[in-house]
Amino acid sequence: MANDLSRNYHWINPEGQLPPLALPKDAEEAREHVTECWRRGDGLLLAGGGNHWFVGNRTGPIASVISLARMNRVVDYSPPDMTLTVQPGCTLGSLESLLSESGQFLPFFPPGRPDSTVGGAVSAGLRSPWSDALGGVRDHLIGVECLHGDGTLSHAGGRVVKNVAGYDLCKLYAGALGTLGILTQLTFKVRPLPPSRLTAVARGNRLSELLAKALRLRESIQPAAAEIFRESRTEASPSGEPLRLALRLLDSPSVARWKLEGVLKELPQAEVLSGKEEEAFWSRRAQDVQGIDWRDASAVLVMGGPIGLLQEMRNRLDELFEVERWSLAPLAGRITTVVSAQGLQGNLEKLRASWRWRHVYSILWKSSAIPKQGIDVWGPSASRSRIQSSLRSELDPKGILNPGRV
Repeated sequence: MANDLSRNYHWINPEGQLPPLALPKDAEEAREHVTECWRRGDGLLLAGGGNHWFVGNRTGPIASVISLARMNRVVDYSPPDMTLTVQPGCTLGSLESLLSESGQFLPFFPPGRPDSTVGGAVSAGLRSPWSDALGGVRDHLIGVECLHGDGTLSHAGGRVVKNVAGYDLCKLYAGALGTLGILTQLTFKVRPLPPSRLTAVARGNRLSELLAKALRLRESIQPAAAEIFRESRTEASPSGEPLRLALRLLDSPSVARWKLEGVLKELPQAEVLSGKEEEAFWSRRAQDVQGIDWRDASAVLVMGGPIGLLQEMRNRLDELFEVERWSLAPLAGRITTVVSAQGLQGNLEKLRASWRWRHVYSILWKSSAIPKQGIDVWGPSASRSRIQSSLRSELDPKGILNPGRV
């Protein structure tokens, strides 16, 4: 565990050594460590396995690291009630195996990340390509136990799906990168695992044509996921067609067959994947679009906005950056791009200036710590800053939890 954390710490500080590490076995041990950091005013870096340390701004001063990897117990799982309560150190792979035994799953689990912890996935707001259709973290998180910077342990939500008493505060912690509190227990509502899982992959020459087809299919058959991407040189077809459109269908067998007929009418040459081949395809896609190392001179940008602007957004990225590879999610209005980190700050400022008044956001999702120097990875947003500062002042007024990351 310490070796993994030391390696992943390079995302935070490529030249530094991992600070002193605490590995509590339960919430009480975690509370004791946090309370001592609070007393001294020491910055505390949170982790499961450190798999999501690439997310967020450069951190402020850090005195120690706390990893909840040993807090990895399944507290309660009730398949009939479709609820799951776990500690944050449970890995996504172990939970996927557990849920699949009862024919259930959590749609926001990203493919190809079995070693990531569920606490880290929730705190980083991770998503799968089918989260837009089937629901993301906030849609499935119904209860949390949370340890705050002063050592206070709080609860929000509950262990039943129909929990409507008071404000749904547990949603605040999803995507907050641990800056509002340390998640020590999480409860989810789970979904039935679709019995039929198919993916159709078609090639094409022009982004505009594939985008139009994807949007027509969205209206007619509502696929669980759609992705347009540029093939790598090793994958390029003999005909030289550079783009692919992938559509995933997650349904009952009869509905999946009906939807597949609709896909093949629009894309008659599409290849149909199923079983392990289909699962491997989406795992490769996730790695291809975000698989950079902290030593790479590359960065991952995520850009989103109105669907009608996607083509223009793609063109603007090509104008400003040396684009290595990209993926476009037409159902969500989102583009994920791997670009050269050379001139990153200036080009990112130009990109954001281009869309200042057009409801378009751009996030520096993944890069080594050095290119982040002087960059707000989340982009300028006065309202976001006010809300975050207000929440932080209430829940962690000394700012000791993951300082600077949000």
